[in-house]
Amino acid sequence: MYRKIFTCLFLFASLNIAQSLTVINTEKLIPGEQERLYFPRFSPDGNYITMSKSNFKGLWLYNLSQKELIKINDNFGSGFEPFFTDDSTIHFQIDEYINKRRIQIPKVYNTINGLETNDTSKLSLNISVKSGSSSIVISEKDKTRNLKPMGEGAYVWVSLSPDKDKILFTLLGKGTFVCDLEGRIISELGYANAPRWSPKGNWITYMVDKDDGISYISSDIFISSLNGKTKFNLTNTKDDIEMYPDWSPDGKKIVYNNLSGDIIISEFEIK
Repeated sequence: MYRKIFTCLFLFASLNIAQSLTVINTEKLIPGEQERLYFPRFSPDGNYITMSKSNFKGLWLYNLSQKELIKINDNFGSGFEPFFTDDSTIHFQIDEYINKRRIQIPKVYNTINGLETNDTSKLSLNISVKSGSSSIVISEKDKTRNLKPMGEGAYVWVSLSPDKDKILFTLLGKGTFVCDLEGRIISELGYANAPRWSPKGNWITYMVDKDDGISYISSDIFISSLNGKTKFNLTNTKDDIEMYPDWSPDGKKIVYNNLSGDIIISEFEIK
């Protein structure tokens, strides 16, 4: 009987242990007065961060160890969702207009030799997801299918979990959700824009932004557990507008920009 009572008390105590977030350090990597940049993204090894202008014009690379900012190009569209396929190769697209028609040209930048070349390769992924505007497009080997977990609407900020069995997405006007590969909803995060998976997939970072119909009036960076039950405000500022977060590969830091074009990195611990 005593063992049963002790077990119940232990379980009750375990369920009521609240996690806490402690910010260890916050550093401004690139001041906005030097170069107004946005949309930072870590490389897989954590040595580099890509970024761009607010209109996605141009692509920059910041070397964290050397604290050096490199301008890769000044092309329109090159700053829209560039991604690394390994520690040194960045894939992106540039916009060119021929007879008033926009053409997207794939490019590759090598961080080792500093060369930008046309991308003639075809990436081969076992499974990938992307936004199809009115649906989520899932590509598995040679098969492609469309998914509408929440019915009709505009699906944005779509990404596959690190273990490749869950999808994170935002349905405009409805909120941010996590579903499985068949579209079954696993969790609902509420209003959570520009969401990003943590390296292990157990946390999600995002921004909670507000506007007056013309300009942003506030925004903070949040971290949520996968089930949406535990949430932390990482920035929690009244006089700054922080946006577009991304995780470091070790899951201990988050990089983001503010409205002034500063690139900022925060180191934190969750207990």
